Amino acid sequence: MPACFFVSDLHGNVTRYARLMDAVAREQPTAVFLGGDLLPGVSLLGPEGGFVEGYLAVEFAHLRRRMGGSYPRVFLIPGNDDALRSIRLFASKMADAVISGRSLREAKSAEMAATARARTAAAAAAAAAAPAADATV
Repeated sequence: MPACFFVSDLHGNVTRYARLMDAVAREQPTAVFLGGDLLPGVSLLGPEGGFVEGYLAVEFAHLRRRMGGSYPRVFLIPGNDDALRSIRLFASKMADAVISGRSLREAKSAEMAATARARTAAAAAAAAAAPAADATV
């Protein structure tokens, strides 16, 4: 497992992002650094269904669900082509994806703990109901 990935100059190219997502899922780095010039031209960053909300946040949320606890930390490093408004939107949507993934992981952990408690209780009840072994010598 590589310690981290660094990518830059993706310029909103969905093929490049798809290859990145596949590589992250396959190699499971501990961190991914997105190093600037990440977004397409401003014309594709509309508030409704734009690249950040309509594609990028969705893909990172999907990757988070797919990888679960192996999902890496993701760091954004804006470049000269990334407008401040776009970065704020991107960071907000990425944070939402992380929070969503964390909630899913916490729910799965709670479910597993409840299952373990139920199994322990069932085993204790079965042991209590079993006839005592004859302890005569």
